[in-house]
Order: sequence, then structure tokens, then C-alpha cells
Amino acid sequence: MKQLSRLAKLIFEIEIDLGLSDLSQPEKLVLMAAHEQSDADGQFQTHQLLSHPLSAKMARPTFFRALKQLEQKELLLRNPEKKRGLYSVAQT
Repeated sequence: MKQLSRLAKLIFEIEIDLGLSDLSQPEKLVLMAAHEQSDADGQFQTHQLLSHPLSAKMARPTFFRALKQLEQKELLLRNPEKKRGLYSVAQT
């Protein structure tokens, strides 16, 4: 349990360093899934995230609320010229 506690503390410190500590837990999970699923151009589709282990068990309304909040915070960008459900991760 001590190792798990140390790992949680380390993750929390990394989130602070990356400026992610103010995000809700669902936002963090969706953002991490998006980064993991994105291709070389940083693009991904929502269906990829819906089946990702970090967000698959999340209630659909919670998932889409987190996705919208990340878009409003400009951490994820919707691609308006392409088909529905296509996003990209913001380049930081």
C-alpha cells in the first residue's frame, strides 16, 4: 500500500507540473486516453476513446461532458472540416 501511495503522490506531482491538477478525474482519464489513441498527427475518433480501458466504464454522459470540457479548455480540438467524432490533441 505504501508503494501505491507513493505512486499516487508522484502522479499528482506530475499533474501539477503539467498544469492538469485542476481537471476533474473524468477529464484526466479522457485526456490520457486521447493522447494514447492519437495517431502521428495527433488525431483520434471518439469511438476509440469509448473503448479505451481508461474511459470505457465511464457513463456516456460523463464521457461526453468531459470531452466537451476538454474542448472548451482547448486541450482537445474538434476537427470541423472532417467527419463527426474526429478530434486532435492540442500541441503543447
